[in-house]
Amino acid sequence: MKLWQSVAESVNREAKKYKTLFLPEYRVDVGSSGTPIQAGEAYCRIWLVEMSLAKDVDWFKQRYPVVHAAVRFDRGGKSVTIPYIAAPGNLKELAKDNLDRVIQYNYPLTPLFPFNQGLVELQAGLFSISASDPIGKLIETIGRFSKLLPVPELSKVIDLADPVYRGIEDLFDLGERRLELGYHQTFSDADGGGSNTLKDGYFVAILAEDSEINTSQLCVVNDSLRIGSPGSTRVFVRDGKPLEGYSYMLFRLEKRIAQDWESLTSIKELVDQAQDAISAGKYEPVKTLLLPAIKTAIYRSPDVAKCDRKPMVLKIEDYLREIGLQSKGERRSLYSIMQRPLPPIDDETEAELATLEKLFANNTSTALRHLSTINTDNKTAERFIREMDAALDIGDWKTAQQISIEAIDHYPDHQEINRYAYILAPSKVTVSPSDPEKRKNIQASRKWIRENWQKYRGNWVAVKAGELLATAKSFDELVVQLEDTQGTLLTVIH
Repeated sequence: MKLWQSVAESVNREAKKYKTLFLPEYRVDVGSSGTPIQAGEAYCRIWLVEMSLAKDVDWFKQRYPVVHAAVRFDRGGKSVTIPYIAAPGNLKELAKDNLDRVIQYNYPLTPLFPFNQGLVELQAGLFSISASDPIGKLIETIGRFSKLLPVPELSKVIDLADPVYRGIEDLFDLGERRLELGYHQTFSDADGGGSNTLKDGYFVAILAEDSEINTSQLCVVNDSLRIGSPGSTRVFVRDGKPLEGYSYMLFRLEKRIAQDWESLTSIKELVDQAQDAISAGKYEPVKTLLLPAIKTAIYRSPDVAKCDRKPMVLKIEDYLREIGLQSKGERRSLYSIMQRPLPPIDDETEAELATLEKLFANNTSTALRHLSTINTDNKTAERFIREMDAALDIGDWKTAQQISIEAIDHYPDHQEINRYAYILAPSKVTVSPSDPEKRKNIQASRKWIRENWQKYRGNWVAVKAGELLATAKSFDELVVQLEDTQGTLLTVIH
């Protein structure tokens, strides 16, 4: 992306003009550990906490401030860039007669995302644009879209990220812009070494050279950058004063050990479906369809940290098993389920989840095929039939159809499976093309069965040209009702 490269080059070129610092945890009044984050073990969010404009630029007379930030990180094996832009209208607390005033921003630049692998890059810039450039309103419009991106479940809006970033690039190309203060840093995990490890805490970019700022005096009190007594004592909390006379941006990297579980709507909906099915006594669909779907959703989700995948599966499965044994139970939220203690795990389940982890790490499509065919070589004909019944119970004709294809491949001579395969098979015509009427009648009969199978489950039916001729509990009872079976579809509906 041309804007990313341009800002990176500008920050590197003007590095002597900027002072950047990650504040030690003992220079912050509350709650940061400063402990490096291991990949796959936590969730992160980056905030723009505070900023200030100094009087060294003729702000609001000749030039207007524009804040732009972009955070790049790995999400489900793909690099994503979350952009942000704040136009002059968003900085309305500042004006030419109150520069040097600090504004508390506390704006999330990213959603809460799992740091599973790779690097995290932050690029931020305080730009000035000419007051004569007619792009302020356009920037405000793009800014409103950028505010949609830091949502709990990024999956819902991820498609917006790239167009918004391209829009920011195009807008900056329209006007005469100048980078007044820039920050660019790449963070690695705890094993990356160096001083740029990803960790929770505050970091700052100041428009000042090294000799101008005594960094040992910098501190953070109440989310505000201050100058206070140096050292590891807490005196700075009492005597700290605002940093004045400099433009700066203060950031915070938040670390959490748990996701906002209720925000994972795709997984939450599947768990709710499973609870509803158990309440209705439909245990087989939960076991054969919904639980595999829940596992797939968890291991596919780029919003779940690696460390949470297995516990999440085990807790949900244990809870569903518990309410199934009780035949009833109070409906619980996904958050509530995730507060349950981790249940014991047997060797078979451990091996299955380890296999899933490995497969999803390498190839999602391979993992999905594995999930859909797991242990098929050992499935009995009765197991296939139960799975088809389970799919039909929840109206999932397509899944039942796929299972029937697999079942007939394993048990080509099994009478019951042949009946399922015949009913569920996609419509196809084997009659002579010279007999279009017969072809039309067969298609109409199969369509009737697809549309009415639930009403006549467990019964034999005779259907001709899409019309029901007779129904009975057995084949013999059905046949005696018919004068002629020529061109009539006779079948049992399961």
